[in-house]
Amino acid sequence: MAVIHIFIVIGEYNFAVFIMKKKLVTALLGICLLSGCGKMQEIPALQAEDPIYHQMVSLEIPQMTGGVREKDSVVFSDIGIDGLKQYLEIYSKEKKTEPIEIVDEEKIVVQVPIDETRKSLMYLVEQPELKSSSGKEAEAYDHAYLFSGFEAKINSHRKNLIYVTIPFHLLEDETLESSLDTVEIEKPYYVSYSMEIFRQFYEKYCKNYGIPYDSCVNMQGGQLEIKYPLIRSEEAVDINNLEKTRTTETLIMLFQQEDDRLKFTIKIQDAKPEAKK
Repeated sequence: MAVIHIFIVIGEYNFAVFIMKKKLVTALLGICLLSGCGKMQEIPALQAEDPIYHQMVSLEIPQMTGGVREKDSVVFSDIGIDGLKQYLEIYSKEKKTEPIEIVDEEKIVVQVPIDETRKSLMYLVEQPELKSSSGKEAEAYDHAYLFSGFEAKINSHRKNLIYVTIPFHLLEDETLESSLDTVEIEKPYYVSYSMEIFRQFYEKYCKNYGIPYDSCVNMQGGQLEIKYPLIRSEEAVDINNLEKTRTTETLIMLFQQEDDRLKFTIKIQDAKPEAKK
């Protein structure tokens, strides 16, 4: 499948029926998207926390209703994915950001300015199942969207390794679709794109944040090696002083072909002791 970089689409999009995820539904039952005790109200912008800068960023989108759940926005609208793409194309030109990137029709990578010098790389995806877990008012809307950063928690039982940057838009696994999901060690995850496309995402991500790519990503054989700051502890990354909160482990994404499908599993490798001089 090719990654698409041209975005104005004419005509209607026939949405696939998404599989209901029990974990996602459970996680969203406690969401409060109402303004006080009244009805849902339109919000001026989507908000989510940038996982590198650790501050909320705002993406102005018209005619959206919803709110923030922890670090991400869950919103509802009658605007379809095609209309959203057209708006974001105009947005990127006006804000002088990189053109939006669309994968598999409904998965969008968008660059959002924080200030005059910093820009966030964020994820916007249509997820219809969010409506059924967010109350009757949400079900009245035609579309549901999630706005987040590219970071998920790791179930590693390690205090110094809690989060990893993950290209959600390159996966085809319903158990790892967004920051609402948790990355499991040794669990196979099926993907739609090659390891090289994953590597290119990490290279682009590092470039966006001014992170030295060669120091935190390495591709060799059938695996991608991911290091700090693309993996991190609970402590926030200091982008101006990367040594301050550095973790020494390496997260390895091992890619394997299974019949006509490609998958990867994750394992954690401890830092090798330095050789004695």
